[in-house]
Amino acid sequence: MNGSILIDTNIALYLLTGNKKVADLLDSKRVFASFITEVEILSYPKITTEEQSKIKKFLNEITVVGWNDTIRVRLYILKRIIKSSFLMQLFLPRLFI
Repeated sequence: MNGSILIDTNIALYLLTGNKKVADLLDSKRVFASFITEVEILSYPKITTEEQSKIKKFLNEITVVGWNDTIRVRLYILKRIIKSSFLMQLFLPRLFI
């Protein structure tokens, strides 16, 4: 491994959509993401089963730093339900900090 890096949601999405430049930059690095990133990418209301599987595989390949599994799962389910308020979706994960 050639160092470590903490990524945010945008970088995770670039990786999940196959951005080669970002993948090359992170090659040989130990990658970390916060549980907030996990919640944000798994809480999209129209996520397909295939997308969810791809995301979970990605998350298993990196180190997710954060709270326990119960809180994370409840948070992204709650965030999916509260889809009518953009501001609530934006700030809901941060309320748990």
